[in-house]
Amino acid sequence: MADPLSIADSVPALLSVAGKVYTSISMVESSVADAPDSLRAALTAADEMRMTLVSFKELMERLSGLPRERKEMIRLTYLVITFRESVILF
Repeated sequence: MADPLSIADSVPALLSVAGKVYTSISMVESSVADAPDSLRAALTAADEMRMTLVSFKELMERLSGLPRERKEMIRLTYLVITFRESVILF
């Protein structure tokens, strides 16, 4: 299983990539008249991934301050899957 600290350290880099992808797609979408629906869908997907990563980052930052009972409710496997799928997407 992946090391949770390595995952937490990688989230800011993925957020940067998500921002750049969103900005690039947005620039193309705004400069192309009658942009295809697939371009708008890609823009939406990039924005949703950015929002997911922001939530993931906030969770990782707050995790150390949570009571043990709350921490036990968070399945590390699910966090790893979310992170892995984010990496694969980009």
